[in-house]
Amino acid sequence: DGERARAEARIAPGDLAAFFDRGGRAIILHGLADPLRAPAATEAFAQGLGDAAADGAWIGFAPGVEGCGVDPGRIEATALTGALEAWVEVGEAPDGLSANPPRAGGGDRLVQICRWPATLRDGANCVAP
Repeated sequence: DGERARAEARIAPGDLAAFFDRGGRAIILHGLADPLRAPAATEAFAQGLGDAAADGAWIGFAPGVEGCGVDPGRIEATALTGALEAWVEVGEAPDGLSANPPRAGGGDRLVQICRWPATLRDGANCVAP
């Protein structure tokens, strides 16, 4: 449930209010292959951010990626850094991000990560609720 999920978060959404009030930006990703954290915890955290989620936080759920972007699944740190720098310096939030989780049976695949609350449809299109 939402209350239990919020209790799992180590940083309460309200703890970031001053950061976002000063124009801070954050990219927060949740690997959907993470065996330790349920996506509901991250979604509850995002909901708790309120308007900050729309203005200063880019939240996404990465299919096939474990927690912290470790294998299986990779999110390139340089891509995240570049996206965050462009958002801070130019004011352009990323349209989307991508990850390279492995395919069953070998090889990689490129998957798109949508900005929450949008979800991926047909493997290629981010659709708002």
